[in-house]
Amino acid sequence: MSSNPALLWEKLDDDFYRNFEGYPMQWKSKDVGNLDWCVAASAPGGGAIALTSNWNIVSSYANKVSSILVYSGSGTLLKKLPWDNGNIRGIGWSQAEELIVVSNNGTARCYYDFEGNFNHFSLGHQAENEEVVDCRFFGSGFVARLGNNQFIAVTNYQDPHVEVFEIPNVAQGDDFSQSTSSNIFQAWQVVPPDNNIGRSLSVVAASSIEPVVYLLDGDSVEVYKLKKEETVRTGGPGKNYGPIKSVDEISHIAVSPDGEQLAYFNNSLKKLVVTTIDFRLQGAEYDHDDDEATPRQLEWCGNTAVGLVWDEDVSLIDSISGHSLYLPFGSTVFVFPEIDGFRTLSVEQHDFFTRVPKTVVDIFRLGSVTPAAILRDCIEQLDRKSSKADENILLIKDSLVEAVDGCVEAASLEFEVIWQKKLLRAAAFGKAAIDLYNSDNYLRVSEHLRVLNNVRQFDVGILISYEQFVSLGPQKLIDRLLARRLHLLAFSCAKHLDLPLEPVYEHWAKTKISVSADTDDKTLLSLITDKLSNIPGIAYESIAKAAFEEGRLDLAVELTDKEPRREKQVPLLLTMQQDELALDEAIKSGNSSLIYYVVMMIHRQLPLANFFRLINDRPVAAACFEHLCRINDKELLMNFYYQDDRRLESVEMKYEQAIRVYNSTTSTSVDIFINEIQESRKSYREIKDRNFEAKALEEQTNLIMYQQQLEKDYDQPFLGFSVTETISSLLKISQVSRAVRFKDEFKVSDKKFTWIRLQALISRHDWDGLHKFATSKKSPIGYEPFYNECLKAGSKRNAALYISYCTNLTYQRRIEMCLEVDDIRRAVNEAVNANDAQALENLKPMATPAIVNEINTAIASLHQR
Repeated sequence: MSSNPALLWEKLDDDFYRNFEGYPMQWKSKDVGNLDWCVAASAPGGGAIALTSNWNIVSSYANKVSSILVYSGSGTLLKKLPWDNGNIRGIGWSQAEELIVVSNNGTARCYYDFEGNFNHFSLGHQAENEEVVDCRFFGSGFVARLGNNQFIAVTNYQDPHVEVFEIPNVAQGDDFSQSTSSNIFQAWQVVPPDNNIGRSLSVVAASSIEPVVYLLDGDSVEVYKLKKEETVRTGGPGKNYGPIKSVDEISHIAVSPDGEQLAYFNNSLKKLVVTTIDFRLQGAEYDHDDDEATPRQLEWCGNTAVGLVWDEDVSLIDSISGHSLYLPFGSTVFVFPEIDGFRTLSVEQHDFFTRVPKTVVDIFRLGSVTPAAILRDCIEQLDRKSSKADENILLIKDSLVEAVDGCVEAASLEFEVIWQKKLLRAAAFGKAAIDLYNSDNYLRVSEHLRVLNNVRQFDVGILISYEQFVSLGPQKLIDRLLARRLHLLAFSCAKHLDLPLEPVYEHWAKTKISVSADTDDKTLLSLITDKLSNIPGIAYESIAKAAFEEGRLDLAVELTDKEPRREKQVPLLLTMQQDELALDEAIKSGNSSLIYYVVMMIHRQLPLANFFRLINDRPVAAACFEHLCRINDKELLMNFYYQDDRRLESVEMKYEQAIRVYNSTTSTSVDIFINEIQESRKSYREIKDRNFEAKALEEQTNLIMYQQQLEKDYDQPFLGFSVTETISSLLKISQVSRAVRFKDEFKVSDKKFTWIRLQALISRHDWDGLHKFATSKKSPIGYEPFYNECLKAGSKRNAALYISYCTNLTYQRRIEMCLEVDDIRRAVNEAVNANDAQALENLKPMATPAIVNEINTAIASLHQR
């Protein structure tokens, strides 16, 4: 190890670059040999590497490519994937380390683990008909170019909908092409979407026939015409935005990680040009001195430099000055871009090359006197037991927080553990001299480095930087460890990162099932439950599902029984066709929605007879089924009652059906209703203890038949009326005698009839008829109702006529009634007749002078008695 990391840096203009040695590759020579034959793709963030034959150079390609090799970063074979889906036209990785393989036939596979499991999807009919030529990948999707130069995109592997990039015809000028459809895009690249800044997915494409570059975003196209000594940017002819240098034939295009810059290589002139993505500002130009050489790759190293990848070396070009740095490798090399640099892969070695951040330069540059550099030197002095350490602390006391923060940041950016430790020791030494220093970032970086150092180990092979780790996210890093079946390491890392441990246990259990084909269900269940029984929050549902997918039904059922969440447990039981168990668990849950769901699903899956037998012994399920049928399928409910010999419920359903028919109010429907109700009456008679219902239906039949006759006789509506409404209707049309006969026919009491007739006469304001009816014979309901109904109808005068008839009431109530109808004189008479002098006194304030004299006379007479 060098005494100072700066001794290993390479200088390019004002920047320094460094190479972190990753791993000597351990793949077998018989599988790989060299890398001349293959296409290589690696997942971002130091992820897995996929190798397959280069379809551009292999003859009889369809017969030779039969597999894809997936390796760890250190060359350990993770999986050999057989390939039988046409000719590969694109291979790449998602941010979640899913391998995406696109075939020329317009289909794609998304391998979501290292076991060979994948999701298959189509790119649409156009891709099938035109065939896929090549692809470019980004974190969540890819863009494919078709044989007709059409671009199509999939922006989300989890929901793979195809979007088409329209390329409209460009209005003609002398120098413009007839149509973009005649062009062949030899070089193109994607500009990934960025939701944080509102940037949508776009494509930069260069024509190989004419010097034109297109920027497509799906809805529109920007056209950049590139001529000698000038370029014209336009959305049509005549719109010029300024000159840049010449481009004749663009063979390679690369977009910077931030999406702001574009680098392209002119293969005719052997010139590299860097511009902004909109071609407004030009950066570096670089002329390569070998006229015969053609780069294999053009990739960005962070956002500050561009790498021209030749067969066995890389030219690193500064994006502003155009100055270069030569990086030899001695054998075929592949470059995988990262957000903060690029990884280099040869048959012998896998490394990470990156720009040295300013924080690190300030600390390790020879002769640096920045606060962080002085603080680092304090540790060197302490190791020598020199008092100069204390002197240095005093020297930077005003910048100590800055120095500590710088050392912590620099530690995070180092791969060598010894330098990490020294920088963290320096930070710890410095923060001890600071009052109230917030150590959160120090502790966080320390924990993160402990995790990163473990995953960078040779046997794991994830060559990831701290910046990449932050971009990837802690949970996705744990997911990568789980995909490699490194459960113990995943557990330790998740614990350090304060992440949930349950997913680790669950993945271990699912993996245990998949690799234990020779272990019986009972033993395997014991192994899993012994391990997980004391872990709260375990999703047994996902483990049971894994067992079911492995064909271990009994084990899956036992594991499902461990799942405490019924809403997760029950649907899985249904999937496993454990209908009876699913129904029982749903009923135990007491969740009506879950019971309804299970009942509906079982009804769809089982023959009707089997379904009825299943729910017959479960009253709750049967009740839910009945409720559903009453809403959606009454005929099915009738069938259920018949199968279950539930005669009473069947009769009630028939009666309800008859009521619905009757409510249609046609003459035919009434006849049908009468027939139906008579059938229901017969059925009730055959059921024990249902004579009341039979008698009620008989009376209802008689009522309807009587009402039919009344409608014929009087041409008035009667059907649907109750007995009371029928009598009232007859009285309102002055058919008193017919109303009386009807009353006798249906055994209506005299009291009820009197009430009905009273209300009918009131509604007609037939006051004379009302008085005649009231006095024709003694009223069975008394006379207060007559008084009350008249008063409600607003006729105080007629109401007053019935006060004297209310002999059953107290005189006090009759006095109140007199006052309610404004008859003060009658109230006085009631008080006099009752010999109540106090009542007379109470009436004085309401009386006229003449009546007051009468009241005084009456009071005097009462006092003389």
